[in-house]
Amino acid sequence: MDDLERIELSAVLDFFAAASPDVADAFELAVLDLGGAAAFSIGAHPKLLLFNRVLGMQDETEVPKLEEWFGSRRCTFAVSVRPGADLERALVARGYRQERAFMKFRRGVEQSRERETSLRIERVDRQRAEDYGTVVATVFGMASPLDRWFAALCTRVGWACFGAFDGDRLVGTGAAHFAGGFGWVGTAGTLPDARGRGAQSALLAARIRAAADAGARVLATETVDRVDGAAGPSFRNVLRAGFEEAYIQRWWIPPA
Repeated sequence: MDDLERIELSAVLDFFAAASPDVADAFELAVLDLGGAAAFSIGAHPKLLLFNRVLGMQDETEVPKLEEWFGSRRCTFAVSVRPGADLERALVARGYRQERAFMKFRRGVEQSRERETSLRIERVDRQRAEDYGTVVATVFGMASPLDRWFAALCTRVGWACFGAFDGDRLVGTGAAHFAGGFGWVGTAGTLPDARGRGAQSALLAARIRAAADAGARVLATETVDRVDGAAGPSFRNVLRAGFEEAYIQRWWIPPA
């Protein structure tokens, strides 16, 4: 597993660990330790690949165990794989098909040019954690308790959550996770009526500064790869923030 996948997996596993017992029960959360790699699952949303996925697996040894585990949970799942890995060839041989492709990015923590925004960017603490969770849940289009799950990150060690404010109203969010000299940025979103005002570029800049302050040396993130050669808004925002393309991470799903 390379460093970009390692910090992504660290962020996901710590996010799952942040769920309170009632949130974990409501969402039927579970994690399967694969000895370095891991599978994670949200049983209440059995087709949500983002949270029914495998990260860090290097070969096909554990594939039967994965299929049995997700099958017992009645969840569709994806295996995230770096192209060219032996695992990818093994999955193809088992009838898996590519479902998505994400570009993995990296950058250092040197500061980039600030982009102007009419919004105020602030780190979110306990006082506004509930608002933070509400915005994230709204952007995801999911009901409670997703709001409480994300709100927990605002006060969790190893995380920094930031908000974009229009006056006193929170309209955009973004989080960063730090571990072992690396940082990961993600879970970003802006309410529809506040888009186009530079929220995400400003939130990225804030998280880059926070990563440097936390002692991170390298930052990682990912977003959906170009479609027919065209980069989406998130892809362009990441490039503008000084990230460089590293490689494409493909998501493979088992045969129906």
